[in-house]
Amino acid sequence: MADVDVFGVAVGPGSFTGLRIGLASIQGLAYATGRPVVGVSAFDALALAVFEERPDWRSGPLGLWLDAQRQEVFASAVSCDRQGSGPVAGLRTVCAPSVGLAPAVIAAWRREPWFEALAFAGEGARTYRSAIDEARAGGAQILGTTPALASAIGVIAGARAQQGHASPPHALQPLYVRRSDAELARDRRLANPA
Repeated sequence: MADVDVFGVAVGPGSFTGLRIGLASIQGLAYATGRPVVGVSAFDALALAVFEERPDWRSGPLGLWLDAQRQEVFASAVSCDRQGSGPVAGLRTVCAPSVGLAPAVIAAWRREPWFEALAFAGEGARTYRSAIDEARAGGAQILGTTPALASAIGVIAGARAQQGHASPPHALQPLYVRRSDAELARDRRLANPA
């Protein structure tokens, strides 16, 4: 542990329990060692994994889809000019993170000017390829395999720490895209009092 300079952790999106356990574990280690932390979006990690696997792919919009279970995807779209230094230099979000059924995400994105040039990546894109192919008449490009994101999170965390973007452990904020089951159940109770 004495060799660790900074801790990196995925902040989401993902399952509520998984995110809480991951964040709490890293916060505990960071408090115990006095080290700073860097939270990394799973979308940024996925984009870096695609860039590393496909160095020939340099520009254009990229739809990042993570399997959100319940037949839904966590989705975000980015573009990258790959200029500058750093693992995800030039990365720009063109569609904020959301969650929904794959056909609903496609329907929302079809109205965007970047949709026709969009390539896809992530296990959500592989799982729901049929929805993508249907919307693009089978012409959709899905980049890369389904990579493990831990090494990409470490690379991004290290680079951001060198740029001065590390923080104390209490400053970590999860990226929740979906409302929790407890919130949804409360809303149903309030809407339908017995």
